[in-house]
Amino acid sequence: MQPTKRNFFDWLGKVEPYFFLLVIVVNLIPVLSVDYFPTVDGPAHLYNSKLISELSRDGQSPISQYLEFNQTATSNWSGHLLLSGLLLFFSAFWVEKAILLFYLIGFPLGIRYLLRASGVKSSLLIYLIFPFTYSYLFYYGFYNFNVGLVLFFFGVGLWMKSESIPSISNYVKLAVISTLISLSHPFVFVLFLLTIFVMNLPNLISAVTNRETRIALFKNLSFQFASLSMGLAVTAWFVITEDTLQTSTRFILWKDIIVSLKYIMPIKGIEPEAYNLLSRVLLYTFSGLLLVVGLGSRIQTGDFKLIHPEWLMMSLATLLLLFVAPDYMGTAGFISARLMWFFFVFLVIWLSFQRIPKWVSLAVFLMANGMTAWTVNHNAKAISKASSVAAELVEVSALIEPNATVLPITIRQTKPFVHVSNYLGVDKPIILLYNYEAALTYFPLQWSYDKIAEQKLGTMKPSKCISWIGGKHVGDAVQIDYVCMVIEPGLSKHLACENELNRNLAEYYELVYSNAGETVKLYRSLTKERD
Repeated sequence: MQPTKRNFFDWLGKVEPYFFLLVIVVNLIPVLSVDYFPTVDGPAHLYNSKLISELSRDGQSPISQYLEFNQTATSNWSGHLLLSGLLLFFSAFWVEKAILLFYLIGFPLGIRYLLRASGVKSSLLIYLIFPFTYSYLFYYGFYNFNVGLVLFFFGVGLWMKSESIPSISNYVKLAVISTLISLSHPFVFVLFLLTIFVMNLPNLISAVTNRETRIALFKNLSFQFASLSMGLAVTAWFVITEDTLQTSTRFILWKDIIVSLKYIMPIKGIEPEAYNLLSRVLLYTFSGLLLVVGLGSRIQTGDFKLIHPEWLMMSLATLLLLFVAPDYMGTAGFISARLMWFFFVFLVIWLSFQRIPKWVSLAVFLMANGMTAWTVNHNAKAISKASSVAAELVEVSALIEPNATVLPITIRQTKPFVHVSNYLGVDKPIILLYNYEAALTYFPLQWSYDKIAEQKLGTMKPSKCISWIGGKHVGDAVQIDYVCMVIEPGLSKHLACENELNRNLAEYYELVYSNAGETVKLYRSLTKERD
């Protein structure tokens, strides 16, 4: 029986790399099975990237009367630059697919690359990362953050490779990838620096007492840290110039953090309550694996000697930061969610290095793939409603002239509908008068407040009920060209100012499109029709 058992695991070790690629492909089904994949901020990033591509082609475009480029190149740019470059040649349909697939493929491959750079060719526990792909953060549509995540793991793997194989080529690659991380997201870059420091901590301690080690380490680190200089400069500039980081802070209560850890909040995307069983299984799995590793190390060595403890240190460091760091610093938010995601992913990486009984690894492997199958099925179904609305809005945009002003009004309850109206402008240049990115200082485009005329909807002006860009330009107020109402299907919810809105729409606008369920309506200004 023993030879048969050994042959099975040998065979599994040979086919596992190919199976890993198969799981990556299967994990793409939710994105590939729909036309569009709405996330919270994703449509806004896609829309603003379309405006960037238009302004880069024609600096005198009518769009320039409303928006201008941010004069400071800071973080949160890489995703927009990638998207706007692709939008010059491809439709939004393909570009959105590209940015989502870049993350869904790049994240697991980055983890794999990191493990191989450390000498681990195959680990069945690596499959525990797949439930963290369609995460809470993924559904918030943090494109820049997600790009940074992919680069993070490849960057750490490259750093480890440059330590074992120092070369100018590796240093140049490290300089490029670290700069791109800093341009993607400051949080990811800071954590990248922390990870590198922890990775080098044993060498630094050794260099204190060993002169030869100190000289060799200093020589290698001098080249490595020189390759980080541009990324350091970009992030430092962002921290120094971004005043909103200093305005206020907000913390999460410790008891709420513990509850989030217990239910493994990072894996919960759309319909969070559906993940309760999955989160319990994952919690028991992590707890069991930690017990196995602890007991196994004690039995084999008589001590708690662990393999690659630096990854456990990183996991514990993010856990500590989770309890002491604010969740919001001015406009920079979701810090706790990001730290929690890294805590669990670092834990998976560390567990992948440990000597765990083969039958335990096999059981975890089977369970992890069962969880992946469930998340694929759940996400494909959960996104279908928002996807159909997004596709309809792209079609409705054909009724809107280029460079027209449009006020989107969305009544929604679930996350994918927050900025779904931005799909109106992903394939043609229009000015959406509600654009949260343009009101913030750390995105590529900003409102040209001094050039914008006051915008009005009939006799209505911006209010707490319905808001839009007001403008500071001196002159007569102008009528908004189009108003697009988007109501989440199956939702019975009303605006506080609904009667006033309907009265102004009836008097100053005409209905030019309404679907069967009246969830999408487009109104055109009567003044626009006369023009």
